[in-house]
Amino acid sequence: MKRLAFFLVPLALLAGGSALAQSFIPFGARSVALGNAAIGLGGDEPESALDNPAATDQSRAKAAISLGGVGVEQGEFRAPLELITGNDPNALAAGASNLNDVVGALRTLALEGGGVVGTGRSGFMAGYQGYAVGYVDTSWSGSRARTDLTRIQSGNDPATSIRNNASTVAFRGLTLKDTSVSAAFTLVTGVTVGVAGHWLSGTTSSKEESVFTTEVGNPFQLARRGLAGTERTRTRFSWDAGVLITYGIVKVGGVMKAINEPAFPFDEESGPLPDRGRSVKLSRQTRIGASVKIPGIGIVVAADADLATSETLVDGLMSREIGGGLEWGIGPIVIRGGISTNLEAPDAAKILSAGFGVRLGPVHADGAAVYRTSSRAVGGVLTLRASM
Repeated sequence: MKRLAFFLVPLALLAGGSALAQSFIPFGARSVALGNAAIGLGGDEPESALDNPAATDQSRAKAAISLGGVGVEQGEFRAPLELITGNDPNALAAGASNLNDVVGALRTLALEGGGVVGTGRSGFMAGYQGYAVGYVDTSWSGSRARTDLTRIQSGNDPATSIRNNASTVAFRGLTLKDTSVSAAFTLVTGVTVGVAGHWLSGTTSSKEESVFTTEVGNPFQLARRGLAGTERTRTRFSWDAGVLITYGIVKVGGVMKAINEPAFPFDEESGPLPDRGRSVKLSRQTRIGASVKIPGIGIVVAADADLATSETLVDGLMSREIGGGLEWGIGPIVIRGGISTNLEAPDAAKILSAGFGVRLGPVHADGAAVYRTSSRAVGGVLTLRASM
């Protein structure tokens, strides 16, 4: 029980605090379809080891590969940007009729918390008898406006003319090539703990584009563009700890990720000036989750929640996610649906997810899609896994 306390106490201490981390990314399509619920699902899937090391399967050999990504708009970003891009600042300075509309859009972009954030993962996991290894590309990106609200008038005065407006869209990204090893062991009946170590090759990227010429597209396209620019790569180590408690049909889990808080700097000599000398801190992240498999009808209910508020790569936009969903198996077919929301976003909008699974003996295939009205969140994940 002393070893159990070693894992539970840090989770409790962080429950009311704040963290400076990127948002949580589940590895598999199953969790994405369930509203990003992953921590309390248990060791049914090999990819669970990456989300919560305590969920590393302790019996059969299992392996999984997964690929996917999601882009989400928070606050007002794409609509005002679409109104601005393509306009000629010289024509606006000469008195174009839509000058007031463009200035209004710039003011909207200046509001805190607006932007697009993206997440993605691709790679593989394999495990056997409580141990798992993996190689995964994990990425976060963010795009937001850096607005110039001083030079927004018509005319030729260099100090006030929109002809000299310096407003930009700033793109940032962090990609981690993550080689991981995890292990899980049972303390007492129904209580499993796990640890994971990660060797990380992290690449930061940053760039800026004028708001008058940038291409907008959908949130997923904007998120992908955040992973290109001036780059810098550093290697770091991090580790995670988790716990999974099983009581009958109920499973409850908790995880603390990036306990040692590695940081990855932006390039100090080139790239946008606001990012020089800064870094992306992959700080502690605490998350809990639970799942229940209802007897007789075979429906699984799962939910996750962040216990701490996290920063994102968009300045001023915080993340504290809660979500969950339902899973129902009909013979070899599994149908899933879920909903999640960022409680810290300016609009706290609901993001819908749905997915399916096909079971063909030891081989399972899963797909998931994410959507929000007006295409403000788009993306998907595909996962293939096998057990022996």
